Amino acid sequence: MYKLCGVALLFGLFLAAPAGAENDRLDPGDHLLMEGQVFYSKPLQFDYNKDGSVDTVRMGATLFAKITDKEEGEGSIERYLYDVNLKKAITWYMKRNMLSEPPIGIDKAIHNLSWQERTVQFDSGGWHYTVTDGGQGYDKDTILVSDGNTEKKVILYGGDVTVHPRP
Repeated sequence: MYKLCGVALLFGLFLAAPAGAENDRLDPGDHLLMEGQVFYSKPLQFDYNKDGSVDTVRMGATLFAKITDKEEGEGSIERYLYDVNLKKAITWYMKRNMLSEPPIGIDKAIHNLSWQERTVQFDSGGWHYTVTDGGQGYDKDTILVSDGNTEKKVILYGGDVTVHPRP
């Protein structure tokens, strides 16, 4: 349990958005830079809705970044709890947050966005992220998280991150 909380705290501030929602967030003239959904825990057994039955869940995150028509980078990241059997993000995680602020499940803006080739770097919630798209599948992608003193590689257990080249 302590290891799980440490990973969750390290991975910090990540998001849940419905599949395909990235295109709804693009304005005319914007370019989609980064999109993806990843899982950063193995399946866990947890009675998140307190109904007496243990559910299979995973900790996940959705990433989104775009370049506006003014050449500015914007985006967000949100983490969430995912019910494996229901195949959907669970709002419980946002309502009964076990971790410190900010609440899980709320979009967190990204700042200081930069990109080169298939790598995007940004800051969010006091953390610095480096996301590299290594190709199709999570096993080729890399996410590094730094608090300014220590950099850690996030172990991914599913999903995929795509960094789109500039037009």
